[in-house]
Amino acid sequence: MNRIVTISVLLAGGLVLSACKKKEAVESSETSAPEAPAPKKAGGPARDILPGASEVRAALASKNYSQAAEGVMALQAAAVTTEQKEAWGELFGETRSALQDASSTNPKAAEALANLRAMRVGR
Repeated sequence: MNRIVTISVLLAGGLVLSACKKKEAVESSETSAPEAPAPKKAGGPARDILPGASEVRAALASKNYSQAAEGVMALQAAAVTTEQKEAWGELFGETRSALQDASSTNPKAAEALANLRAMRVGR
């Protein structure tokens, strides 16, 4: 439970800071000539748009399934824009698929998958 609170607090702080930077960027772009959009990273849109997504992917890669499930659900509240919600949906799908694949051989993955499903429906 402490992890969820900690992740939520960090994400909220990150969103506040990123919102401030966006306002400054908008003000400066109004005075200068329009620029071409920056190219996205090859890692996918979820990595650029949703702060904390890389931590969830790292938890999956290190087979820390419970942390990945808790992290992806904590990020749901942080996804406020349409782009962030889409990125969260992609991340949730990746997490669920990885847990389903690993659950047949790893009991901790099966437990994390059950917890993810329970958190998703609000139980």
